[in-house]
Amino acid sequence: MMGSGGMVVMDESTCMVDVARYFLDFLKEESCGKCVACREGIKRMLEILTRITEGNGTPADLDRLETLAWTVQQTSLCQLGKSAPNPVLSTLRYFHDEYVAHIRDKKCPAVVCIHGHGGNRRTPYAPSGAYRGFGLALAKRGFVTISTDVGQHEVYEKGRTLMGERLWDVMRCVTCLTTRPEVDAKRIGCAGLSLGGEMAMWLGAMDTRLAATVSSGFLTTVANMRRGHCPCWEFPHLTENFDFADVYSLIAPRPLCCQNGRKERAGGGFPVAVAQKAMSQIQACYAVFGRSDSARLVVHDEGHVIDLTSCLAFLDKHLGRKEDRQARQIGTRRSARGPGRPRGARIHPAARSA
Repeated sequence: MMGSGGMVVMDESTCMVDVARYFLDFLKEESCGKCVACREGIKRMLEILTRITEGNGTPADLDRLETLAWTVQQTSLCQLGKSAPNPVLSTLRYFHDEYVAHIRDKKCPAVVCIHGHGGNRRTPYAPSGAYRGFGLALAKRGFVTISTDVGQHEVYEKGRTLMGERLWDVMRCVTCLTTRPEVDAKRIGCAGLSLGGEMAMWLGAMDTRLAATVSSGFLTTVANMRRGHCPCWEFPHLTENFDFADVYSLIAPRPLCCQNGRKERAGGGFPVAVAQKAMSQIQACYAVFGRSDSARLVVHDEGHVIDLTSCLAFLDKHLGRKEDRQARQIGTRRSARGPGRPRGARIHPAARSA
């Protein structure tokens, strides 16, 4: 389609509605203008996409955009015009939830996805392994996601602590999200496993811009952390007066979900019994705000892994995917006509390769 044999690489945090708008903006300039379908159709599609990305779209825009794309594809004279709607048709088909989020919520919720020891910023997006691809799953549900490397064990700047530098980095992720025009700054959360769960605890506690926190595989006590764990969690004056339940309590009254597996064991693990005791202390703090139900511990049947189902359900509830009348109307119209084309339209071969 681009005419250059090039490849554009995107990650899971890319907004696919904006990607479609980007390509239409490029193709508008490439059109020779000879046929009306291509010349005017691309402009009209671009206007609709721009309106949607700016938060001014309506449910009717999705039907209008899809019908217009098929019309341009079927009636343009040259291959440029016939392939120009491909970004629209393929994103409508495979990333329909992102269009709905732009229209329903105007802006997208966002999550800082944090890895643990031995991982890196790409680990939360890996479908296999302990992280269950939770970053990828969130992106597919219409969340903007961001990740950074926090696994270093050396202090980069003199006069700082290791945990302080790690916290600074994830706080800068939040700042980055607040600068993005597609992100709703009031619906930013964080989630992580193991060291990532620890950093989610610190981030939720120290940055009030966080609206919801998922801390998986970390809820524990100082006493347990001194039994076979990497000592990178400790820094001067932390344990003299505080335990981890005190840090978690700083998140109150904002929603908090902790996860611990039944197969976790002491001596390097995060046992459920220890987590339950810590959660009772956290909930006592939440009760002061009249919000004891906003802090919960999910106990699952596995070990040191993300419980993907409860993680997604928690973030859906507190950050996004609000089921309102407008969203149901969009979904109903969509299901009535099938996965990707208006009534009576035939599938053009070019559409399959978009």
